[in-house]
Amino acid sequence: MAAMVVMAASPRLWIVVGLIAYMWTFSTWTRGVECVVPSSSGASLTATLEQRAAVAEQTQAWALGLSSKHSSLSPDIDRSLERGTVTLPPCNATVTKAAVVGNGTYRTVQDAINNIPTSRGNRRWVICVRAGVYVEKVRLMSSNTYVTLVGASRDPKKVIISWNDTAGTADPTSTTGGTLGTFRSYTFAAEASYFTAMYMTFRNTAPRPVDGSQNGQAVALRATGDYISFFRCDFWGYQDTLYAHQGIQFYKNCNVRGSVDFIFGNATAWFYKCYLFADVVTKGFLTAQSRGAVSQGTGFAFYGGSVKGTGVVYLGRAWGVASRVVFFKTFLDSIIAPAGWDDWGKPTDAIFYAEYKCSGPGSASSGRVNWSIQLSDAEARIFGSCDFISAKQWQGSSGLPSAGLPC
Repeated sequence: MAAMVVMAASPRLWIVVGLIAYMWTFSTWTRGVECVVPSSSGASLTATLEQRAAVAEQTQAWALGLSSKHSSLSPDIDRSLERGTVTLPPCNATVTKAAVVGNGTYRTVQDAINNIPTSRGNRRWVICVRAGVYVEKVRLMSSNTYVTLVGASRDPKKVIISWNDTAGTADPTSTTGGTLGTFRSYTFAAEASYFTAMYMTFRNTAPRPVDGSQNGQAVALRATGDYISFFRCDFWGYQDTLYAHQGIQFYKNCNVRGSVDFIFGNATAWFYKCYLFADVVTKGFLTAQSRGAVSQGTGFAFYGGSVKGTGVVYLGRAWGVASRVVFFKTFLDSIIAPAGWDDWGKPTDAIFYAEYKCSGPGSASSGRVNWSIQLSDAEARIFGSCDFISAKQWQGSSGLPSAGLPC
């Protein structure tokens, strides 16, 4: 009966109840961190206590920062995804390589986006993209909220959006010989909140940059909007493939391919059972997370999945002075450098690089840099749950199918 009362309550009450339960859980397990101390004494014991206290403090601050973001959520959020009953609505528009256009059918993805009605409020707009390679640079502007792109089948390789700009590409709007820079080198820019993409590939075909060269950054996708989801999507490139720029983001069963810093930015992003492939000749870096201060509730967490490829690869290097990345039960192949992480010449006191129960030949902790962390069960819990991105409070409006929420 109590459950029925809660389910019948208004969405605002549901959010409040969820946040109270969430924060109670957090306060419970963070208090338990005090007991996770190895047998030692003197200075080493003090250092261990300080490090573990910092882990608890940073992780709890992360949760507090996320919960505060949802205090003003729309009261009409669809909760049906949490109950596993949602199915994708029919297509509002179709993109096809066929000759027939008109009546909601377009030849390019950008044309379909440009014709999204402006008077639909928060009603989701679904664009179905038929099989083919769409060679175009696409921008979903911030005004186009609640949009879903769906590929033709469950195979993301059937639908490819492809372009080849780099940071060094000439800016066509510049009168002084300027270049695009990394931010505008994208193939697809998702600037709108509540955007979802399913079953498609975002590819930047710019050639592999020469080691040490400048302006070789070539973004396949830039995710700038808030509450963005990707389900069974592929991201292909070399340097700076996936720009998780800002906001809260969710990636499920995705493949990311690159060589240097190929997942980067300052979003709060959870990668659930995603597969990273490092296409590296000599040395590369999987992530370059750019959190600039401990007070920021941002970071990347990888749950499950695997890291494979060629060359020698570091799990991350600190683009920001408080860079934060966690790998949780991920298979790490032998390509992982024994040190695991790179501080990129920055002080390590605010960097949060951690692993939890990873497997594979690249997971050995004995050679890791001494400032990285092997998390305890209590410390790791938040990174293995969709609570990491407060998913239950917003994915009902994400347009994902019922299988999209791993909670």
